[in-house]
Amino acid sequence: MMRIRSVAISAALAVLAAAPATTTAGVAFSIQDLGEAGGVRSLEVLATNTGADDVWINAFSFALRGDDVNFLLATVETTTSPYIFAGHSFIEDLLGPDALGFPDFQDPAIYRGADFYLEPDGHAVLAAGATASLGRVVYEATSASFRVSLLGPPDTEVVYVAPPAVPEPSALASGLAAAAAAAMLRRRAA
Repeated sequence: MMRIRSVAISAALAVLAAAPATTTAGVAFSIQDLGEAGGVRSLEVLATNTGADDVWINAFSFALRGDDVNFLLATVETTTSPYIFAGHSFIEDLLGPDALGFPDFQDPAIYRGADFYLEPDGHAVLAAGATASLGRVVYEATSASFRVSLLGPPDTEVVYVAPPAVPEPSALASGLAAAAAAAMLRRRAA
């Protein structure tokens, strides 16, 4: 049986500042500012595996808070790193590439994004040292002092499946195998 664990992340980052990554359980999460083009700005939410083992991710959600910001959309069409579920996005398959995000129903300053792997029991593999995008968010800054922050748990999390461990033989199975081998040796000796 696979264990499902939830890796929660939190960071409060100014988009224009060179923000350090937040690391939890071998995966570092960060926001990368992509600058302004055509009167709108964009950023990407990134996940980097800093551990020595692959991470199997089957779902994620993130939440951003914007001060003096109007969030426009979140998309799977990323630019700095490949999208984590490229070709296997449930949201893209169901609603299209620009439907990854939605405004919070209770707080208009919060914008949420979420997706999960399209195939049942499927997952994306984030290899050791690799970086993938959780989405590109497009927004308008309404003042020069705007700020965008990544919210912490439970608003932002990545759910991943631990690879199944190679089963160890039970003590009973080992004992039975040893007894069978001893019986065969006695039979040959006789």
